[in-house]
Amino acid sequence: MRGGDATIMFMVKVLVAEDDTFLSSLLLRDLVAEHFEASAARDGVQATEITKSWNPDLILLDLLMPNKDGFEVLADLRADPKTEKTRVIVLSNLGQTETADRIKQFNIADYLIKAETTPRKVVEKVKALFP
Repeated sequence: MRGGDATIMFMVKVLVAEDDTFLSSLLLRDLVAEHFEASAARDGVQATEITKSWNPDLILLDLLMPNKDGFEVLADLRADPKTEKTRVIVLSNLGQTETADRIKQFNIADYLIKAETTPRKVVEKVKALFP
């Protein structure tokens, strides 16, 4: 506190749901460098469990993951009143029109093709959502 003014810092929580550990570590590193609180899930089951207990403000979600794919994670999130409004940016190598059309029903914040972006650009998208 300075001069009697109280400053409340709100740390945005981001869950990286990605089974590629190299990409996940790059995203976590860049998110933390930009002062986000970040955690990782390596499969869809873990992503769902962490979301329910940790309540992230945003999920960076891969579609092709073991145990439960991203489509199933999105369906679970949207069916639960506690997580139905959680922001999601989908990160995938699936760039087909059918995939894009299928995920539109889940009201996501953005859909990024991994091969067309970098971890730095992903973090810039995240920063734009939380100015």
